[in-house]
Order: sequence, then C-alpha cells, then structure tokens
Amino acid sequence: MTLKRKALLRRLLLKLLDAVENFEEGYVGDTSRTIKTALKEHEWYTRLRNSTKSALVELHIGTGQKSHSTTYW
Repeated sequence: MTLKRKALLRRLLLKLLDAVENFEEGYVGDTSRTIKTALKEHEWYTRLRNSTKSALVELHIGTGQKSHSTTYW
C-alpha cells in the first residue's frame, strides 16, 4: 500500500471514528427506544469504534511512524 493510500485510509478511519462517537452521543436523551434496543446499539457502536481504533493502530504501525496515541483518541 502506498503512503498516499495509507494517509487517505487514515483520514477516512478518523472521520468514521468521529462520526460514530458523535452519532452515539446524539441518542443520549431519546426515551422512545427500549432499554434493550439502546444496549444493542451501544454494543454495536462500541464494537465499531474499537475496530476502527484497532485499524488506525495497525495502519500507524505499518507506516513505521512513532506512536502518538493521543492523536487518535
């Protein structure tokens, strides 16, 4: 994978992570859903957020750059 593609993938993953976190926060005050549904959604967003973070870490390791974990989360 070229450096340009890695940079593009990193930007897309960061945007996805930001969108997931913002979308999840938007549901905090919604009372129309059942608790069970809310828990399922929270689990799904948590898995998506964690897998996105993992992909960012793997991409970062693959580029050979020094680790700056605060850059990602």
